[in-house]
Amino acid sequence: MLVFLLIDTFELFSKAEKLLWSLAIVSTVLMAILLVASYFNEDLDRKKPKKSGWLLIDSWSILLFLNFFTWTTILAHSWEGNLGKASLYGIPVGLLAALLPSLLPRPKKAPFPRKRRKHSAFPLERAITSTGEVLQYIPSHINGRGKVHLNLREAPYLLNAVCKSGELPVGQPVRVIEVLDESTLVVEPLDGSPPNLPS
Repeated sequence: MLVFLLIDTFELFSKAEKLLWSLAIVSTVLMAILLVASYFNEDLDRKKPKKSGWLLIDSWSILLFLNFFTWTTILAHSWEGNLGKASLYGIPVGLLAALLPSLLPRPKKAPFPRKRRKHSAFPLERAITSTGEVLQYIPSHINGRGKVHLNLREAPYLLNAVCKSGELPVGQPVRVIEVLDESTLVVEPLDGSPPNLPS
């Protein structure tokens, strides 16, 4: 019922008012979509904006201008009968909103975490002689990598690991004996018994 009432009210508007309202609604929806997309993808719209004279133009600036211009003009039109005069309020507000992000420095990182990140800063050398458990099967004789979890509070949940002797099944207690490269540990069975030899 409310939709029909809004449609009937919309039909009473002039062509300029219809255009203004349509532009306001579309730009608001696009701004909402861009905000949601940027929440899940922090690299979105981080490219260098195109430069036109002294003005930096990107999608954020365009949508900010359209949003602030249209809604300010609509608000001003409610007390100013002339739409042309009302737009004189909307234009400077829209331009100020569009220029403000270009004048302010953008943060390099988002102020809130979007994804759980890997603990890449963990120094693997600190894991030597620590113990843990195999979480993903480790092939024998460094023929492939598996995953282990160490009993260190600051260690990532999963670390790449290889074994120089036999294969290590899931659940096998292990000890770290050395670092193979910047992302892989070498482990051996913790209980001293030989690892499972491949058949």
